[in-house]
Order: sequence, then C-alpha cells, then structure tokens
Amino acid sequence: MAIETNTQSSAGPVTGSNSAIDPKYAELESLLVGKDRERIQMNDADFKRLSWDDLKQIVETNRLDLLMRLPSDILKYLVWKKDTIAKYGSVANYVLEQKLQWGEGTPGPKSLDLFAEKSDYKILLNDFPYGLEDSIIHIVVWSKVIIPKQNFKAHDGTTIDDLPNETRIAINNFVDQNFAQPLGLNISDILWFKNWTALQSIREIDHFHVLLRKPPLDQRIFDLLREDVDVAIKLGQVDSRF
Repeated sequence: MAIETNTQSSAGPVTGSNSAIDPKYAELESLLVGKDRERIQMNDADFKRLSWDDLKQIVETNRLDLLMRLPSDILKYLVWKKDTIAKYGSVANYVLEQKLQWGEGTPGPKSLDLFAEKSDYKILLNDFPYGLEDSIIHIVVWSKVIIPKQNFKAHDGTTIDDLPNETRIAINNFVDQNFAQPLGLNISDILWFKNWTALQSIREIDHFHVLLRKPPLDQRIFDLLREDVDVAIKLGQVDSRF
C-alpha cells in the first residue's frame, strides 16, 4: 500500500487551515529541519493524516522520514522551540530539567543494562505528536541508558540508523511488559520505532517512540502515564473518545 503525501504548496507558512503567511516565519526558518521546510508551506486542509496502515508500512520499511506533523503544528512547535531555547538554552535542557526532572545533580543510570531499573527511564506523551488519525496515541520512552544503534548508508547516500537484534529484542520485551500486558492491547495495536539521528529534534537524550491504537479509556492508561502532567487534556487533543 502506497502512503499518500500531498506536497501542494500554499502562499506560505500557515497558522491553521488557511494560507495566511505567518510573520514569525523568517526568524523561525533556521529551526526548520529536513522536509519540514516543504511541509510548512502546505495547508492543513491538504494534509492527509497518517492512518494505522500508513504507520505500519513506515515502521516496517524504516521510512521514518515520512512521519510528519500537521503544517500548523510544525509552526506551533517552532514558536515553542524558539521560546524554549531562549529560556533554557536548548530544548534538551528543558526536557532534562522540566519534563524528566533529570537536571543538574540527578544521578546517572543505576544500571548500564537497558530498562533494568525503573528510575532509568520515563514514559511520557509526546507534546508535539505527528499528524495521526484519531485515537492513535503517541508516547515517548526516555532513557538514561544509551540505546545501542548501528548506521548504514541508504541508496541516496543518507545515513540511516537501525538497531542491533539484541536491542530490538530488549525493546520488544519492554513494550510487551509495559504496554501490551498492562493495557490489554494486542501487539497488532502497538508500534514502536527509534528515529534516525538525522531526524531527531533532541539528540542529547536517548529515546524511542511508541504508538498505541485505541488504548483503553480507563485507569490503566493514566497509570502508564503517571509521571506525566495534564494527561487527560493531552489525550483529549488526539483522541475524541476522551
């Protein structure tokens, strides 16, 4: 199944589903990464949200460059990123200090083994998720322990990251134990991936992404995200069932 992408451009960066040029664009342009330079020119109305089948194909073929936010969400992210850098020095500093509470003085990992200690990772919602269809929840697992990876060159010369088999097994087991089992989800309703380094907006802190299709609406999802804040509000923004 081919993934459809609409690259039709409007007059300029959008603030919603219209084509008004945002005056902040000029100063935000330096923060744009990769294909977001093209995508921010689209209208939200022209954007096709990623379905579960789209996401399965993207993850299975490691075409992670096809993951994208709504054009208006790209702009919101850039405004937030600019303000965050001005206040904290970098997005990584903000995530460490505010989101993860792993700022200066925080002990390093208790173990060098991935997921061996609960204090060495956190499970949080993605505050700026990709443009996904309704009821698909985007979560990030942050790790103090380095997640091993290996690099190779794609046919176009792009450097792409992949994971060694032992790392994939470790993450598969972690996802099963922390997502599938406690949430009562079939493995077919869960996807996970680790972005290539070239696609990461925060490279200083190791992390990978988990996507859930229609997770339960009961206390189990809140228990999973217990270390996050405003969970109900965030879920309501991406899942009309909440």
